[in-house]
Amino acid sequence: MLITCAICNNDINTADLVLSERPLGKLIKVFYTCPYCGAEYHVMWHNDETKELQKKLDQARANNDTVAFNRLQSVFKKKLDKLNNR
Repeated sequence: MLITCAICNNDINTADLVLSERPLGKLIKVFYTCPYCGAEYHVMWHNDETKELQKKLDQARANNDTVAFNRLQSVFKKKLDKLNNR
């Protein structure tokens, strides 16, 4: 999928995007940068609690534990939605 940078109007393949993180107090800003002009685009906010849930989700996925994964995914989504005002 292609997206267009609002600053330089270059097309960017979303498969090539690299997400970056920047701590801002108790929150972590997740963003990507246009590879052509360096413009930053906000993706979402994380915090220590959601980062820990993400690790547990990854572990449940690696262990093929679908029950734990589904339970954690529901909690993770609710926490992220609340944190990101969705």
